[in-house]
Amino acid sequence: LEVSAEQARKLVNHFLLMEVSTLLAADAPDLVVSDRTVWRVPVSIGFLHQGRFPAGTMDVDARSGAILDQEQSVAAIQARAAELASGLPPYVPNQNLAAEFLAPNPITALNV
Repeated sequence: LEVSAEQARKLVNHFLLMEVSTLLAADAPDLVVSDRTVWRVPVSIGFLHQGRFPAGTMDVDARSGAILDQEQSVAAIQARAAELASGLPPYVPNQNLAAEFLAPNPITALNV
């Protein structure tokens, strides 16, 4: 194989961060051997105060390092991420922070 598991993970991670969302991250891939040997890279999404959730996969050609079916994979990941986000409770900031730790004149959804 020309591309290692770690290289495949890094390729997908860079693609996700630069082209899709900073909330997405690539996890350790599995090797899938068939007509075309690929690294199947799991993708997870992280939500502040909620944790990480599986959002889909992306395939990387194990010989060339090309990310395969990018548009289809991204569409499926975005759909799953939206589904996950819609089921999460709204973010509630901590109201018990000391004033010294708050930014001066913060912009909030309530006063915009």
